[in-house]
Amino acid sequence: KENGKVVYLLRGAYSSAGQLDFLYSEDLSYEDFAFFFDYLKKTCNGAVFCFDRINCNSLTHVYALKYGMQIDAKELLVSIPLAKEYSVWFMSLSKNVRQNVRTSYNRLDTDGRALAYKLYYGDEHPTKSTQKDIIQLFSKRMGEHLKRNSLLLRTAVYWLKLIHPMTKGLFENKNHIEGTVYIDNTIAAFFSGVYGPDNRMLIARLSINTDFKRYSPG
Repeated sequence: KENGKVVYLLRGAYSSAGQLDFLYSEDLSYEDFAFFFDYLKKTCNGAVFCFDRINCNSLTHVYALKYGMQIDAKELLVSIPLAKEYSVWFMSLSKNVRQNVRTSYNRLDTDGRALAYKLYYGDEHPTKSTQKDIIQLFSKRMGEHLKRNSLLLRTAVYWLKLIHPMTKGLFENKNHIEGTVYIDNTIAAFFSGVYGPDNRMLIARLSINTDFKRYSPG
């Protein structure tokens, strides 16, 4: 928008995308960047440009600050390293977290619950039935966050998410990665994302089924 002569760019914080950026060649110069935004400034009647969220290691971030733009949101980006073996990862957790994990498994055993975890990546994709479960859980959780978890709202969100480009991209991308947790054949948690050439997993969507909160499925 141009009200107040401010144009907000790349609003990844308001979508599942998170961080966004422009597509540019590795040899992009500051002069090229400035030329582009000088043109946009004239087109937008001298508006001031503001980035909502951009990676601090990006050329766009460096050039935007040099150009005098404002970076509106400043947040700490966290990476979680994964060990090659579960036992190594488990022992890296704090004592309290390890006890919470044990408590969850003990509750599952005490209640006679059947737990099933499945990881999808590479050539293996979730079945249509599993995809449906994932979208329904995502819609249910969105309703709970909005405190308007009616059947009508969940149904509307489900159909909107079903046709959303992000949904298709996550399920069909060759670099996709998804994980699902089922308890007694009902989905209890999931995550969906992609992995890059540096083997980092970028998780765009995740939800838990609060009907199973006793077992901390997240």
